[in-house]
Amino acid sequence: MTSGLPRLKLAFDNGRYPSEKLVRARARAIHDRLEAHQLGSFVPDEDIMVDLICRISSVADADTIAPIADWVLWIFPLDDLFEQVFATRQVADLASVESPAFADRRLADAMPQIVVSGVRDWYDDVVRRMSRHWVDLFRQDLDSFVLHAVRHAGSATTAPPPTIEEFVRLRREEGAAKPTIDLIEVAARADLPGEFRAARPWQELRDICADVLTWTNDLYSYRKERSEGRHFNLVEVLSQRMDLPEEEARARVVAMTDDKVQEFIAKAAALRRGRALARLPEDVRAGVLRCITGMENWMQGQYEWFTITRPARYQVSAMTDGHDG
Repeated sequence: MTSGLPRLKLAFDNGRYPSEKLVRARARAIHDRLEAHQLGSFVPDEDIMVDLICRISSVADADTIAPIADWVLWIFPLDDLFEQVFATRQVADLASVESPAFADRRLADAMPQIVVSGVRDWYDDVVRRMSRHWVDLFRQDLDSFVLHAVRHAGSATTAPPPTIEEFVRLRREEGAAKPTIDLIEVAARADLPGEFRAARPWQELRDICADVLTWTNDLYSYRKERSEGRHFNLVEVLSQRMDLPEEEARARVVAMTDDKVQEFIAKAAALRRGRALARLPEDVRAGVLRCITGMENWMQGQYEWFTITRPARYQVSAMTDGHDG
């Protein structure tokens, strides 16, 4: 570690989406939409967001960058609003909410309507591009994210920590990783066959990517979340469950994440040379390979955003946190 900043062993291609102009236009449109309703403070700095979107979107083109950019731009206001709205509300009744999440009046009425309508507009644009099988999976993953995020916003500061195994499963749902990985198919123009998408090798690759994305986030958001009294974080769970001091827990998360990266590399290599891929038509095989690159790009791009760009959103002053770095 350097100056208290954890370092991971990621060495995927760090390709970058080339047109910042298109991404910046999306960022300004959503900021202006929220600013008109006194919600502009929920959108992070424009340059920071453009940098993140370009880092994670090398497989996108001029058309498919829009739904990817809008997902990233909406997810930050959603995350903050979930914490603000539902952490202070009685959410016990939300345990019975069924998908689709934003179709449930208890959720939609609690959120600013400009946000609900913006997310619905984005969703409508996404699903018109893809097959019914993909849409069904995406809707399930998106609803699961919303419901888990809402429930944990209401109980994260008081509930006892889950077991490590339970946390890993919950984090995949609550952390928005699964709909994010679904959207890689949109960016790559690769609506994969349902049988291939549901097969174990592809599901394992998706789960590993989800773990790397969420655990990386936990590493770099831990101190900020702790300063705000939030504890649904892998560092915190390891610290409590294994009775580890903070630095040892963070080091353990680094080692776990590095191991997952190596597992992804091995399984991606096996899939590339496997029979399941070889049996697919050439254009579909190319789409699968673009999706693998897209997952690698998300993992690498997010990591570099945290460690190179170092967004202020995740910084805690030494005075507040009591730590250096």
